[in-house]
Amino acid sequence: MRSGHAGPSHHQLLAGDRFRHRQRAAAGCGLCAARLPPARSSANLAEAEADLNEAIKIAPDYAEGFANRANFWTVSHQYDRALADGEQAVRLNPDLPIAHFVRAGAALNLGQYDRAIADYTETMKLRPGAGASVYGLRGLAYHRKREAHAVAGRSHPYPDSCAGPTREGDKPHAEHVRG
Repeated sequence: MRSGHAGPSHHQLLAGDRFRHRQRAAAGCGLCAARLPPARSSANLAEAEADLNEAIKIAPDYAEGFANRANFWTVSHQYDRALADGEQAVRLNPDLPIAHFVRAGAALNLGQYDRAIADYTETMKLRPGAGASVYGLRGLAYHRKREAHAVAGRSHPYPDSCAGPTREGDKPHAEHVRG
């Protein structure tokens, strides 16, 4: 949400409606399936990729171009490519919040949780009003890191708190208190 805005934006509402229709369509609701927008065609994705590549060719020092293409790669589930473009965007402009944000998304999807946490934190430093989604994604990175440690049979990565590094006033869960 934008600051000063009383409720969710039109785009957030539409995204929520599409999500609910997808869930219901998957459960067999024909009416909801009919309300979904048509799937993206591979031709449109190819055009988008070509446009992003051309933009970078025209302006190879424009960090936003790499950040945009990193976002495209993330949406396309090509996380290695997204990470590479995110790294280039950060190299070109380390003060660009979206560069850290897209690199964090790629790192999160590649299981590089410490890197994702660091980049989400940097996004919040560069853009203090970044919004709840950045905090939520950083929390997800902490959660997945904890799960990965548990699956690997390693000790808890945060022995003093189940949720990650403690904030002032946080108390550890009972299972983490040593007595």
